[in-house]
Amino acid sequence: MNRFKRNGLLCMLVAVIFVVAVVEPVFAQQSTTGPIPPPGIDPGIRPVTRDQVIIPGVPAYLWHHGCGPTAVGMVVGYWDGVLFDLVPGDASTQTAAVNAMIADDSGNPDCDAADGDHYQDYSCPIDTLFFLQPDKSETEGAHASNCVADFFKTSWSLLGSRYGSSWFTDADSSWIDYVYWYCDIGLTKPAAMNKYFSEWSWDRYKFEIDRGRPMVLLVDINGDGDTDHFVTAIGYNDATMEYAIYNTWDTNIHWYKWREIGEGISWGIYGITMFYWLRGEIPTLTEWGVIIFGVVLLGFITWVFLRRRRAPVVSLR
Repeated sequence: MNRFKRNGLLCMLVAVIFVVAVVEPVFAQQSTTGPIPPPGIDPGIRPVTRDQVIIPGVPAYLWHHGCGPTAVGMVVGYWDGVLFDLVPGDASTQTAAVNAMIADDSGNPDCDAADGDHYQDYSCPIDTLFFLQPDKSETEGAHASNCVADFFKTSWSLLGSRYGSSWFTDADSSWIDYVYWYCDIGLTKPAAMNKYFSEWSWDRYKFEIDRGRPMVLLVDINGDGDTDHFVTAIGYNDATMEYAIYNTWDTNIHWYKWREIGEGISWGIYGITMFYWLRGEIPTLTEWGVIIFGVVLLGFITWVFLRRRRAPVVSLR
């Protein structure tokens, strides 16, 4: 091998190493965990203290065909009990209706069942260890979307997602699309926003919690530098700068340091999804003031005009 070929191959090898080391892998925005927590992770259990701030009434659901739809499902269940009817029946516990809202499997997660639902259309056929099986996101013929997991595009082989996996970029639309699908809420509109950790702040996080708005975080539970799990954020401890979550694997509250994702940082945060409501079509107090002032002014002008027309004519004779 001459010197030029050898140098060319060396440059190509360096370029490949650079791309692998620097360019963010495609799975860095995706969840990869299953229904059972991996061994050896930090449990994040803390004693109750007066510094801990928790949003009351957020239901704790267990992993149901994906951590992403389960985490967003807890947000749906919370607002169902606070503002609107978003789930049939009582959503404070994980009922069959709640499971159907998260990821519908017709109560029978069986690939041979006759019903077309989220599980059958996107989880079946079951993926193997080394091969991603094509589902109806690729082969077509899937049912009309009717649960959070459908709108989250969870387990879609078309997007390179294995069973239970979801992408961070679809977290906001899974909430918005589900609410619009489920009910007509009039002038109020569901809204959501995905933000990377670098675009957020501890004070903004506390602001959302203080106003009773749970969030969903995409985190790296084992500190290998890659995202792997969605959780529901429900509180904070300002003294220790820890965030509180439901982890989809049990009903305990877990606490972790507020830190960005990185090598060696377990439970580091990649991104935050906030959920809120827009009332843009309802006038604000200021707008109401302008409207009332305009009505009063119009009434006054009309009164003056009519008074002048009815005023008696004075004769100068």
